[in-house]
Amino acid sequence: AVVSTQSTGEQGIDKNVVLGYLSKIFSQMIFVRGYIHCDPHPGNVLVQKDQGGRTQIVLLDHGLYQTLTDEFRVSYCKLWQGLLKGDSEQIKKQSYKLGVGKYYGLFACMVASRTWEDITGSGMADVNSKLDKERLQEEATAQIPEISQVLNFVPRQLLLILKTNDLLRGIECTLLERNTQGVGTFLNMARYCMHALATHKLNKSKSVAKSVIIYYTYFVCLLKLKVLKMLYWISLTSVGQRCAQILPSTLAVNI
Repeated sequence: AVVSTQSTGEQGIDKNVVLGYLSKIFSQMIFVRGYIHCDPHPGNVLVQKDQGGRTQIVLLDHGLYQTLTDEFRVSYCKLWQGLLKGDSEQIKKQSYKLGVGKYYGLFACMVASRTWEDITGSGMADVNSKLDKERLQEEATAQIPEISQVLNFVPRQLLLILKTNDLLRGIECTLLERNTQGVGTFLNMARYCMHALATHKLNKSKSVAKSVIIYYTYFVCLLKLKVLKMLYWISLTSVGQRCAQILPSTLAVNI
């Protein structure tokens, strides 16, 4: 099971490979398939090597799944697109469609694990900075009653997705032995979100020209996300941490 860096290290398993597989598996479930295993705690995720020495992920305990309707799945994808772009109007619009209503601002913070200022400021702020983590913790503590109201108000589908996201972020923090606030998982989810939206638009497209534009926009988004992912992994190294003291802590990406 996924427990710690020690347990994965003893088996000769690269923890970064494990994190990459997990985020890809669950991102496909949420954004592309609409059929989600909603209990991915460490005890339900078996990590092993096959006879060829390749890392394998085996999901256990299939008693808690959630099926998303296509309409719900696309709206959730558009919500994520709004989070990536820092588009407060799109976040509000899609949150209402998802049944969140007036709690859309706090709900967005819970999904992205960022403050509202970070979300609407750059859309892809570096939440690894000490200042952001402290501010997020302070705001979360101050809004515990409001968070409880959101959890009581949102539809079951969203509640289970939030639970799944939090469990995945927890696994990432455990394996990396630091509070990353799920940035690596966040970037992988963004990739599959863009893929799902591009597929949705292509299925509705009735002209070759429009389809070409959709493909072009999608590949530009992928390129930007690849750059961000590379910068994120560099930031986890000792060299990256020294550079972070000199370079700006945010990188805006208009997706």
